[in-house]
Amino acid sequence: MRTPRLEGAPKSEAKLRVRMALRELVADKREQRRERRIPYLDAVTISPVGVPAEKLSAFARDLAPGGIGLVHMMPLEEGEIVVTIRLPRGRTADVLTHIVWCREFADGWFASGGRFVDVLEGEPN
Repeated sequence: MRTPRLEGAPKSEAKLRVRMALRELVADKREQRRERRIPYLDAVTISPVGVPAEKLSAFARDLAPGGIGLVHMMPLEEGEIVVTIRLPRGRTADVLTHIVWCREFADGWFASGGRFVDVLEGEPN
């Protein structure tokens, strides 16, 4: 099987450029969180505060006691939204979440980070 090479670059130069690009990607992902997050992939529903009928689909990608990482197909403005998370035994929790950042990462897909503010309506549903 033939090893792919970057056009016009000697093998060692191509490897160096790939390493430098990867190093840049990793440096851009520096850990800025105060709490350790655990990977968590599950569908969630997000809705604007005060507009519970407007529900949008998203995925949670990680969780921590103080926040959540989301992946979705629409930009989110910085500010508060409600994230509905599925719990064991079919229950859900509506969590008021402050979106801290949102960035497009590929072909209309966005990643965002949110800080939990409060669980709405006291106890999970």
